Formats: sequence, structure tokens, C-alpha cells
Amino acid sequence: MLHKTIPGAKAAALAAVLIIFSLILSSCAEPSGPSASSSAAPSGPSASSDTTPSGQDSLAGPATVAAPYGQGSGPVSPDVSGSNENSNAASSNTAAVNIPPSEISDTVFNFNTSLLNGERVNRNIFSDYDLTLVLVWGTYCQTCIAEMGNYAALYKDLPDNINIISVAMDVSEGDTAMISAAKSILTRTGAGFPTLLNNREIAGFLKEIRYLPSSFFVDRDGHLLGRMGNGAGFRETVGKLEGYLV
Repeated sequence: MLHKTIPGAKAAALAAVLIIFSLILSSCAEPSGPSASSSAAPSGPSASSDTTPSGQDSLAGPATVAAPYGQGSGPVSPDVSGSNENSNAASSNTAAVNIPPSEISDTVFNFNTSLLNGERVNRNIFSDYDLTLVLVWGTYCQTCIAEMGNYAALYKDLPDNINIISVAMDVSEGDTAMISAAKSILTRTGAGFPTLLNNREIAGFLKEIRYLPSSFFVDRDGHLLGRMGNGAGFRETVGKLEGYLV
């Protein structure tokens, strides 16, 4: 069990931020029509041909419906504004994180890939944080992009020992056009968290993902915590995050 202390005022502030996000999301109208269609996850460099089964329902909630992978013919850029941030606000606050032993699986997110900026990384990217939220998205996914501003705001308010990292499922190493498209989306939405480029290792680990957006959590050693949120939108992801905070 991981457990770190946080001053009462800091803890209250973080709790208030999560409550505000929940209230905002609960006040949103349920989406309908074509824009609320679900999006299945990409097969990726190493996934087999049955990666996207037909007829599978999205697991996302009413305000965060996922869409089928491959629908759309390129990056979608909704009217979302925000400033780009390269790191969390400089501060020394940490949150108390409670990970039940039963949540820590034997499955480890191992990889060796590049970030969008070209930096080489592996699972050691998790080692400085008690908890990391991994957001799985695609440049074509309208719901992913619509929610990106929420994740950007959450990232700026997170304590120092909790991080967000994303995986762009349709952006692979060496694909300069898609790398540029992903950078444009993240800049437009103000999302400054690191983004991993997809490759065979990552696609293999994420083979259970069928819908985007999705999310999951890992500890500092890269162990998957609980189950992957296949089709989990922002509301569901924040709810799971709250469950790990004391």
C-alpha cells in the first residue's frame, strides 16, 4: 500500500477540484446523434485482425461516449482553446494515495518507445509517481479531443506524486504527419502531459482496448491497477482516481 501525507489545505483543494469536475460533468446534457457514436480502438502495429470485434458496446458513461476506431479520415480539431503546459505547476505538494493490494496486478506495462518530442522512454517514466493515469486516445476521435481540455485542466491541478501520460493509438514512431497532427491537437487543447508513440509492445499490451477514449492506472513500477477502463471517459476516469485518494 502506498501512503503519503498531504497538508489538510492541500488535500481539501484537490478534493474540491475533483468535486468541481464531477459537478460540471453531471450537468452536461447526454450527447446524441452521430457525434456520440462509439469509436473502436486501432489494431496497432502488432494487434491481430480480431482487435475490433463487431457489436461490442462502449463502456463509457452518458456524457463520455466513445467512438469505432477507423471512423473519420484524419485529425479532428474541435473549437477547444487552452495554453500548452510542459509540466505540472512547480510545487511541493503530494497527495495521500491508497492502492489496495488486491488492485495491484502481475501485469506490467513494459515498453521502449519515444514521446512526441522524440525523447526515448520506457516504464521508468512511472517511477517518480505513486500513481499514473494513462489516457488512451486517437487523433480521429472526436470524443477524445472534446475531453482533452478536461484532462489538461486536471493535469495542471494534480499533486506532484500523481501523473498523467497518454498513448496516441494511431500515431507511430516515424510517422511524421501523424506526430504533427497529435502535437497540434495537444497544443490546441492545452494538454502538456507526455504522450507515448504507439509500437508493437504498446499495441500488444493494449490489445484489450476496443474503444476510445479509454484509460487505466499504473503504480510506480508499471503494474496495472485493477482493470483497464475500456471505453472509459473523463467522468469514469475521475471517479476511479478519487477511489485511490485517501
